[in-house]
Amino acid sequence: MDVGDFIKVLEYYNTKGLQDVGDAYRACCPIHGGKNPTSFILKKDNGLFFCHAGCGGGDIITFIEKIENVEFEEAIRILSNILEVNIEDIEIKQQQSLLKENTDKWIKYVKQFSQPLIMNEYKLPDIKLYNVNSFRGFTKETIEFFGMKYAKEFPITKSNGDISLIKDRLVFPITFNNTLVGVTLRRVNNRDYPKWMHQPTKIVTGQILYNYDKITPFEPVGVVEGILDVWKYHQIGITNVVATFGANLTKEQERLLIKKTDTIWLSYDNDKAGNKATIKAIDKLKYKANLTKVMLPNNTDPCDLEDKELKEIYNNMQQVI
Repeated sequence: MDVGDFIKVLEYYNTKGLQDVGDAYRACCPIHGGKNPTSFILKKDNGLFFCHAGCGGGDIITFIEKIENVEFEEAIRILSNILEVNIEDIEIKQQQSLLKENTDKWIKYVKQFSQPLIMNEYKLPDIKLYNVNSFRGFTKETIEFFGMKYAKEFPITKSNGDISLIKDRLVFPITFNNTLVGVTLRRVNNRDYPKWMHQPTKIVTGQILYNYDKITPFEPVGVVEGILDVWKYHQIGITNVVATFGANLTKEQERLLIKKTDTIWLSYDNDKAGNKATIKAIDKLKYKANLTKVMLPNNTDPCDLEDKELKEIYNNMQQVI
C-alpha cells in the first residue's frame, strides 16, 4: 500500500492535527487518542508509521490491527471496506510492497561494494561481472538477450542477516515491471552448494514471473518451471514464455497471467513434482483461459531435449479438457 492509502485511512479515523512536514506526516495518534500533534509520524519513503507515546509502529495493516484490536484477516477486510477495493487487491499490494522493500535493502547493501554497472538494459552492481559466450548449448545471442554474466565472487546476504562472498556463480538478473528486483545465482561446479540461490534471500518469487516483462500481451503464453526452460523455448523461436520459479503456480502468478492473455500452454517438467503442478495449474486456470499442455517424455524437462525434438513436441501439444 502507498502513503496515499494510509492518509485515506487516517482521515477515515478522524485523525487530528494531520500535517505535512516534509519527509513525513505528523498528527495526534488516533490509536490511543493522544493530543500531542507530533507523537504520531508517517514516513513518506516507506509508508510506515510510529507512535512515540507507546503504540509502536508498522505498516497500514498493523495500524488497523492496533486501532481496531483485530487480527490480520479482519484488518484486511476492514481496510478493503475503507478503501473500497477487493480484499485480493489489498493482499497483492502488500505482497508487492514487501517485494520492493526486500529488493531496496539488497540493492543498498550490494552498492556498498561498488559502483553501478549496466548489465543488459538493467542496472546491477559492478562486482567484476564477465561475459559468457557459451553455456549448456545456449547460443551467445540467447545468453546476451537474457543478460547472464559470470562472477568470480558475489556478495550475498543470508536469511539471518549475515554477509558473505560466494564464489564462481552465473548471475541471472530478475526483473519485474522493468525494474531489477534481484538476481538468481547458479553454481558453476557440481560440487558447490546450493545449485541455485536467490538474492535477496527474501525475494518473493511467488509474486512475480520470470520473463514477464518481455512477453507480448493477448498472445498465447507458455508456463514453465525454471529460468533455463524459458531460455530453451526462446532459442527455438518460442518467446512468449514465463517461469514460475519452481513447480507451483501461485495465486498472484495466476493473476498476472490472466492479465496478459486468455490462452495458456503448460510445460512443467514431466516428473512427479511437475505432473502434480500441472494438475493444480489446470484446476486453477480451466475456467479462466484456453489451456493446452506440452507432453514431454517421461522424467524430462525442456532443457533435456534437442531443439528439433522440443519444437516437434511443442507443435503437437494437447488440448486440456
